[in-house]
Amino acid sequence: IGNGVTTIGDYAFHVCHSLLSVEIPGNVTLIGDYAFAQCGAMSSLTILDGVTSIGRAAFFLCTNLRWVEIAGSVTTIGDSAFSHCEKMGSLELGRGIATIGKSAFNSCHVLRNVVIPSSVTVMDDGAFYGCKFLESVTFCGNAPSLGSDIFYNTTITAYYPTNNPTWTADVMQDYGGNVTWATYTPDAHDTIDQLTTEDYLAFS
Repeated sequence: IGNGVTTIGDYAFHVCHSLLSVEIPGNVTLIGDYAFAQCGAMSSLTILDGVTSIGRAAFFLCTNLRWVEIAGSVTTIGDSAFSHCEKMGSLELGRGIATIGKSAFNSCHVLRNVVIPSSVTVMDDGAFYGCKFLESVTFCGNAPSLGSDIFYNTTITAYYPTNNPTWTADVMQDYGGNVTWATYTPDAHDTIDQLTTEDYLAFS
């Protein structure tokens, strides 16, 4: 993708069956709706700093996508953006994301552990619906607005920062799944947003 490209339009690479990996450069700011949907051979995706929005169903049904890294410049992950990416086992969410759309990671069956950055204010309906092997979700900051059925058909432990008053009994519901809520305290030398997924798993 050339340095002059700023937008990847709707359906731009839809059903490109032989596309194996994608790196979205920093000059791109927008990934359109269904831009890479049904690219069934794609196994890795890197979205570099510069992109601010991932469109609706942008990577829908990329059934071989295993590794995803999303830069901190991204603020919005659209509805169904990664829905039915059934082999996604590694997900790194950038620390600028504000909105995770409806069914954004629906039926990502292999996904096991997710860290939600403190920047997230909205996690919409069914965000992790049907991620049947999901084990833990760690929230880094204040309680976001949580939609219905976000953890449908999952059995997870959801971690939230100790002594954070936004995490009330009204917030800590099952959301369609079997959720055990637990607090965590980061190491004193780290701030929450400096910790990696591996750090969370170490003390969770």
